[in-house]
Amino acid sequence: MIVTLGARGNLLSSTAGAFQTTGQGLVDRGTAIIYRRSMSAPLHLFIKAGCPWCDMAEDWLQDRGYKYEAVDVLSDGAAFDEMIRLSGQRRAPTLRVGTLILADFSPEELAEFVKKHSISP
Repeated sequence: MIVTLGARGNLLSSTAGAFQTTGQGLVDRGTAIIYRRSMSAPLHLFIKAGCPWCDMAEDWLQDRGYKYEAVDVLSDGAAFDEMIRLSGQRRAPTLRVGTLILADFSPEELAEFVKKHSISP
């Protein structure tokens, strides 16, 4: 069976019938199999070298199997400017996932953010 989901989790096509859309994906009502959509936007983590909050954010992501791009804004002025433009502030860590931004956060706030937005590794 092939299932194609759109960016919002909507069913684009399927080789099987009788699907019901949910907020997290699709449920095949005939066999109760759940097809979850995955977050396709890459994770970009703006960090500052030597920042303990940034180290904790990287550890949290790595420990849970998330793939991300870390950008040190102290060594990359353009990235620093982008972080400020996106988040409206100068503190790290700052995480960008598509159009979602989480700025100046703790591991607990990161856990809430990925749960709330259904971002999986």
